[in-house]
Amino acid sequence: MTRKAQPVRPKGRSRAPFYAVIAVIAGVGVFALMRSANQPRRDALELDAVTLQSIGTDAPSGYLLGDSTALRVQEFADFECNACMNFATITEPDIRQRLVNEGLISFEYFFFPLDQHPNAVNAAHAAACADDQGKFWEMHDAIFHGYNDWALRANRDPRSDFARYAGNVGMDVREWEACYNEGRHRERILAHKAYALRLGVRSTPSFLVQGRLAEGAPNYDNFKAMVDEALARAQAENSELAEQ
Repeated sequence: MTRKAQPVRPKGRSRAPFYAVIAVIAGVGVFALMRSANQPRRDALELDAVTLQSIGTDAPSGYLLGDSTALRVQEFADFECNACMNFATITEPDIRQRLVNEGLISFEYFFFPLDQHPNAVNAAHAAACADDQGKFWEMHDAIFHGYNDWALRANRDPRSDFARYAGNVGMDVREWEACYNEGRHRERILAHKAYALRLGVRSTPSFLVQGRLAEGAPNYDNFKAMVDEALARAQAENSELAEQ
């Protein structure tokens, strides 16, 4: 008895190439997002001289590193901001060593705690109290380096973490705790934020460099390019004044 030949069914086409293409597209997208997160916005806001002068007359003082007569770069940041943490721990050490220590710029930090971050004001206050003992920058660094200890536990009071950092950087912890518990520097933190809002700061980190406000966390090369451009503009302005 002869059996009928069974029809040959075509084998299903492999979906591997499809998934490979999706993976490549996703990878490119992630790379693009990471790249944009590490660069200042290209549409930096140009502030007019009149606005800057009117704001500057009652501007609060920030926390300054470097020669006060050098080109001033002002940073507006939030300790609970992940992009600020990345900038402070990855890029800023190079900026301090290669730009601040060499006298090319001074670097001034201002608090800009965002409303969506429950412990941003507490972290700012911890650093402000450290300044009373001449340890602002040491505490600034400790808070950012300890980001995973306290910032990722938003529902927990970070006081014990901050107190530990205070001891680690050589402060009188009892005096620091008294300042922190009393909220001695709340007004200064609010003044910083009010100043930033008048300038048009909307996100963190943001940088004010010779009248231009840039948003985003730049890498060192982009930050240096921003500084070089500001230095060139300052030199051109000085030359024009000398010729008058």
